[in-house]
Amino acid sequence: MRRSSERPRGASLIEFLIGVVGVLLPLVLAILQIALLTVTRQQLNLATQLAARAAAVDHGSLSTVRTELARGLTPLFGDKRSMSQAGAVLPVVTAQALALAEVLRPDLTHVDVLNPTRESFQDFELLRDGVRAIPNGPFEPPTRVGAASGQTLQDANTLSLRVTYCARLIVPLVDRLIPALLAVRVRDPRDLACYAARRLPMTARAMITMHSAPRRQALGL
Repeated sequence: MRRSSERPRGASLIEFLIGVVGVLLPLVLAILQIALLTVTRQQLNLATQLAARAAAVDHGSLSTVRTELARGLTPLFGDKRSMSQAGAVLPVVTAQALALAEVLRPDLTHVDVLNPTRESFQDFELLRDGVRAIPNGPFEPPTRVGAASGQTLQDANTLSLRVTYCARLIVPLVDRLIPALLAVRVRDPRDLACYAARRLPMTARAMITMHSAPRRQALGL
């Protein structure tokens, strides 16, 4: 009789443990992934600010934006312990190469120039020394408002960037669950492609005053 009473207790204990693991394990994994995504978002914000600052002194060059953006995202692709060592050159170079590869992929990273706009160039662009650019300097009249852009020259000399990056999901189980849940109500093809790759789209913005004359060609406009 004692053995028969112990069997239900043992079965109940096993069922309880299975239930606890089934609930707690996904929860722990989700918390871990959210923590990693928080780090990624902070790093993306920093990288976007660094990219905007570098472009502000290089006529708004998108090439400079991508290079500095990759440099800012490099810590996400390397071992921080090995990268902190003085002689650890190879891990840093490898991490930079991985970051740059992701930044250069249009399906993973997209840079939008929000300002200056085409209308900004239409209103203020001048040809100087064979280069067409919006004037940048203390001697330019700042008060005229452009008819097409509705901006002043000072507004046109403000660089505004938006970076959309498909962040990696590296925690097992969660890397499938989160994209599947979030993709249900999404219609944007870029975001859907991001979810299909088991990634999460993140957006960061930066705004800074230009310290060099904005050039249409450098900005891809």
